[in-house]
Amino acid sequence: MVAVGLTGWLSVRNGQRAVNDVTGQLRSEVTARIQQQLQEYITRPETVNQLNANTVQVGFWDGQGQNWEPLLATFKQQMTLFPELSTLQFGSVAGDLISVKRLADGTIQGWVQLQNPPFLRQLQWDQAGELQAVPQTEARLIDVREQLWFQEAIAADRPTWGNIYTRIETQSLAHPLSQPIDGPDGAPIGVFSAELQLASLGNFLKILEISASGQAFIMERSGLLVASSTLDQPFLMTYGTTLRIKAINSSDRLLSETATHLQTRYPDLTTLDRPQQLEFFLDNERQFIQVTPLGDDQGLDWLIIVVVPEADFMERIHANTRTTLQLCALALICSIFLGLLTSRWITRPITRLITASQAIAAGKLDQTVRHGRITEIQLLAQAFNAMSSQLTESFTLLEQQVQRRTAKLAEAEAELRGIFAAMTELVFITDADGRYLKIPSTNPALLIQPAETMIGKTNHDLFPAEQADEFLNYIQTALTNTVSITTEYKVFMPQTQRELWFAATISAITDTTVLWVARDITQRKTLEQELYRSQQFLNTIVENIPLAIFVKDAKNDFRYVLWNPGAEKLYGSRANQTLGLNSYDLETPELAERFTTEDQAIIDSGETLIHEHEVIHHHYRDILRQRLIKLPLRDEHGEVRYILCIAEDITEREKAAETLRKNEAEFRHLIQNVSSTIIRWKPDGTLLFINRRGCEFFGYSEAEIIGQNIMGTIIAPQDQAGHDLREMLAEIVRNPNQNRVHENENIRSDGQRLWVTWANQPIYDEQGELVEILSVATDTTERRLAEESLRAEQHRSEQLLLNILPHTIAQRLKRSTGLVAEQFSEVTLLFADIVGFTHLSSTLSATELVDLLNRIFSLFDKLADWHHLEKIKTIGDAYMVVGGLPIFFEDHANAIADFALNLQEAISSFTYPDGQPINLRIGIHTGPVVAGVIGIRKFSYDLWGDTVNIASRMESQGMPGQIQLTATTYEKIADQFECEERGTITVRGRGEMKTYWLLGHKEAEAGD
Repeated sequence: MVAVGLTGWLSVRNGQRAVNDVTGQLRSEVTARIQQQLQEYITRPETVNQLNANTVQVGFWDGQGQNWEPLLATFKQQMTLFPELSTLQFGSVAGDLISVKRLADGTIQGWVQLQNPPFLRQLQWDQAGELQAVPQTEARLIDVREQLWFQEAIAADRPTWGNIYTRIETQSLAHPLSQPIDGPDGAPIGVFSAELQLASLGNFLKILEISASGQAFIMERSGLLVASSTLDQPFLMTYGTTLRIKAINSSDRLLSETATHLQTRYPDLTTLDRPQQLEFFLDNERQFIQVTPLGDDQGLDWLIIVVVPEADFMERIHANTRTTLQLCALALICSIFLGLLTSRWITRPITRLITASQAIAAGKLDQTVRHGRITEIQLLAQAFNAMSSQLTESFTLLEQQVQRRTAKLAEAEAELRGIFAAMTELVFITDADGRYLKIPSTNPALLIQPAETMIGKTNHDLFPAEQADEFLNYIQTALTNTVSITTEYKVFMPQTQRELWFAATISAITDTTVLWVARDITQRKTLEQELYRSQQFLNTIVENIPLAIFVKDAKNDFRYVLWNPGAEKLYGSRANQTLGLNSYDLETPELAERFTTEDQAIIDSGETLIHEHEVIHHHYRDILRQRLIKLPLRDEHGEVRYILCIAEDITEREKAAETLRKNEAEFRHLIQNVSSTIIRWKPDGTLLFINRRGCEFFGYSEAEIIGQNIMGTIIAPQDQAGHDLREMLAEIVRNPNQNRVHENENIRSDGQRLWVTWANQPIYDEQGELVEILSVATDTTERRLAEESLRAEQHRSEQLLLNILPHTIAQRLKRSTGLVAEQFSEVTLLFADIVGFTHLSSTLSATELVDLLNRIFSLFDKLADWHHLEKIKTIGDAYMVVGGLPIFFEDHANAIADFALNLQEAISSFTYPDGQPINLRIGIHTGPVVAGVIGIRKFSYDLWGDTVNIASRMESQGMPGQIQLTATTYEKIADQFECEERGTITVRGRGEMKTYWLLGHKEAEAGD
């Protein structure tokens, strides 16, 4: 068996060496394939960024955010060629952002935002490849200069990998590579960024053939997963977003344990600077690991890990090993069977001897053993039989003695149980450590736990530590001093959820045990505590009540036995100067005689005596006004034993009442003669009081108005504006605290209406119910008229300002007096001029001339409003209007063109005095302008820039009845309007310019 086992072990060892060599080669080959794929994969962003940077350097794109169309088209083409990329974007140092992203469904979407002027658009290519705008719901401008990828690239001044992050749109991981680009002057103009989709890397790892259960994964030096051959997603999904996970926290156990082993072997993963082949055990199975660093000059720093379980290659070796072990087990079983047959023949007589010994130990003493064939066993059996006979005789004698002593113990125990049964106390025996040794069944309701549960436990097992220490101190004191300890304590009983008080006696029985006898005194303690609390409560009331309380002893010459602090304060006599004395010792004889007579009358009648207002000339005070109550207190025999006196000082109250009466009279006089209207009315509207000023103000006498409803008398059902004043009155009653001040229209008895501001004060009864409302009125008619005039004047001023300035500019000037100036990258400007106006002005009077211009330009103003255009000004007979500001809209060129055609139709309705039609010259140009308000007097909203000059030249160098356009405007409206090329003209200050005539709408011509 040893030889076979050794042979099997050597076979296993040789197989393991072969497996080590095979797995080493496999790990190296898989790692090489991953490295090759990764090198190609991670160079894609660098290649794309360099291609995009070349577009700026060769002049294909100028690097300006306003000219975003070429770059957006390039991004779209690159995203189609490289499916591994998730995002391509460019951020400029001016804060502009041009971006193309791949969405979860594979569609590609563009994003353009410009900072100056603010511009934001989301775009998408349709099936035909045309760029279409995507409706935006909550889009907002962001500053790309605050983005981390932009800041890191500018700071490094070289291509830099950013942090891996989770993309919300696709719920996947992305890794951005950012490259700064400089302008001709060497200053940075922006950053190109290309982002890898790491999901593609994970898909590549999944198709690798490693082994049956082998894995490959990539992680950062921080331990965060980048990609895995087993996980669908190397991150967690939570509440609609993604969270990156560390490899050690992965749900895949092999991956997690591999990462854990790496971090245990290398606490600082940055020290792994060359490939390593490692191994560890998982569930007693060897796992082979290949760790290879991967990095580049742009800051990429990953670890490629390939793990191969040994079990994938050891299956055949393990099968051979199992066959060898089965053969060894069969040989072992045969050897054991033969050994059992031999040992049974030897051990059978010994077994009979052991069985007889066990029977004697169990109390069956009459045992004999048969002799065996072995000599030694025969001698042992003879000695055993002799010993069994002697034990039987000795046990019979001992049993007789035990029966006699048991009878006496049973009699003593019965007597003791009778005594314990008659006791209501709790009795138990403990040792020096407080361990319960015995608990007679006296009164189980007093036990904290059942007796059988408490036996063997200590006080620390049953009671809180502090109380257990106290009990142990009692026990040790009784044992040390050999005296009985008497104490009282309380115990919380968990079964009844209440506390019980005990009076206990602890006495020493032996040197190590004590007898503890406890009696339930809960009822007594409760009564004592209640009595103490009652006494304390009564003393507190007597000591702190703001009344004088004193008691006289009716059986002992009416001597004072109680004198509280209130009595000391009222009568000026301390308790230690009063107790034990009577009225004759403290008062004048006349006053003492009066008190004694009253007290005797109370004893005789047994009734309470009350003095509502008693005046005493006290020797401690000049005059004392008090309210006094004297009550007889009887003893258990019904006799008056004491007289309880309760006195209250009413001196100040009487003075206050007299003062109140005087003040009330003065107040009534003041109310009647005050210059404001004061009324009191019930919640149903009934008038209870109105002062003299109110009668004069509303034109009623007191007799005419008191008792009438205020609705229909001083308040009309509706005011002049049609508001329901009855509802207003009901709201005041429903919510008086929220309508403390209220202004409404009132009416005099002669029908004259006036405005009044009421200050309302609700009055409640003891139950909190509203019973009255006190209202004070202030005439605010003149103020209301002034406010209405002011509002009308403000409205006129507002309209005048809006006629001068655009609404948004007017609001800005109202909020701030600072400079108002804005730059617009594209607007369309129109100049219109009346042909022959100089000759016309010489043939008309000034009034006729201005009237004609007013009618013409008023019609132009209405047309400008209808097209949502902004009129800038009129200069003599010239009219200037612009589209696309101060609020930008996309279709400004078409709106101006449509407006120009409307102007030609409108001017045809006007003629010269001689009947000749009036013609316009109109010029239009599209381009950037600066708009604002300058000056501090007679300011106006105006435009500046070359666009203004060119539009003016288009008008001045045009033809009567014609609309002349620049090529810039023509390109924007050519799809919707019919135009005719005029040719090239010389424009002052600009040289040769190609212009067009605007003829009409294309739709209109098609309809004709």
